[in-house]
Amino acid sequence: MHGVREAWLADPIHFTLDPWTDPWKEHGISDLSELREHHEQELQSLRERLRATEKERDDLAGNGDLQKLREELARARNAETAAMAELESSSRRELSATAELQRLQLGMSKAQGLRKEMQVEADYLGAQSISRCLELSRNNKTMLDSLMFEQSQSRSLCTQSKQPYSS
Repeated sequence: MHGVREAWLADPIHFTLDPWTDPWKEHGISDLSELREHHEQELQSLRERLRATEKERDDLAGNGDLQKLREELARARNAETAAMAELESSSRRELSATAELQRLQLGMSKAQGLRKEMQVEADYLGAQSISRCLELSRNNKTMLDSLMFEQSQSRSLCTQSKQPYSS
C-alpha cells in the first residue's frame, strides 16, 4: 500500500494503478485467484453450450429443417402482415360505416323535425282553410237569403200591380 502511494507521489500525472495489485479493492490477492478460476469455469461452460448449440444448428441445417423453419416463419410473417392489412382495412370500413350511420341518423332526425313542423303548418293552414270556407259559406247563405227576400218582394209587387186597384 505504501509502495503504491510513493509511486503516485513520484509521478501523479502518469501514475496508473494496476487493477490486479490494487491494495484498496474489496478482494485480496488470494480472492482474485478464486474469482479468476470461477470466471474461467463460467467461460468454459458458456463455450461448451455454444458448441452444443452450433452443433444442433448444423444438424438442423443438414436435415433441411432449418430451411423449412425459415420458410414457415416467412409464410407466418406474410400471413400476419396480410391479416394486419385486412384488420386495418376493416377498421377503416367500420369507421366509415359508423360515420355514415351517424350522418343518416342526423338526417332522419332533421327529416322527422321538418315533418312535424310541416304537419303543424298543414294543420294550421287546414284550420284556416276550413275557417275561410265556413265564412264564405255563411256569406253565401246571407246573400242567398237576401236574394230570396228580394225575389219574394219583387213577386209580391208584381202580383199587386196585376190586381185591379180597389179603393
